[in-house]
Amino acid sequence: MSILEEKIKNEKAFFDPYEPTPGHREKFIDLLDAEPGLQPSIKIGNMWLKIAATLLILISIGAIAFNFITESKSNAQNVLLIEYNEDFQSVLTYYDEKAASKMQEIEKLSPDSEQASHVKKAVLQQFEDIDISMAAIEKDYQKNPENEKLKAAMINSKRNKVKVMDQVIQQLNMANHQLF
Repeated sequence: MSILEEKIKNEKAFFDPYEPTPGHREKFIDLLDAEPGLQPSIKIGNMWLKIAATLLILISIGAIAFNFITESKSNAQNVLLIEYNEDFQSVLTYYDEKAASKMQEIEKLSPDSEQASHVKKAVLQQFEDIDISMAAIEKDYQKNPENEKLKAAMINSKRNKVKVMDQVIQQLNMANHQLF
């Protein structure tokens, strides 16, 4: 038996002789009936509280997503703002132009637009991995622009893009020769 139950049992004789006055129960029920709007307003309040909590959660998620997106864009912009010396920039530009011309060659070798879009999509998927590694290298380069290994890694990333395109062109040439 709990302490509370024991106290009630021991003190029962003290409280039993004091009954409420006659009509107390009716008066109490009338008071409860006089304020019928009390209970529904609590339910409406709970509903509004739930709506407010849901909105707060959605706004928080939106703010976190916005911060993440703007941070990613600012990091990308920082990478774009890297200044290279003239010779290094010309090497990077050479490989970018070579990759663009290879992409045009791939489009010419694809016999129909459906195949061209399929091949282009496959090439772009392979480029995504190269671009991710390139962005990481550029971020490191930004911290240490005199590091020759980082420069070599950037050039190798550009070369890898061109190599991927050369492989695609070679496969398209083989496929076209088998068709004709």
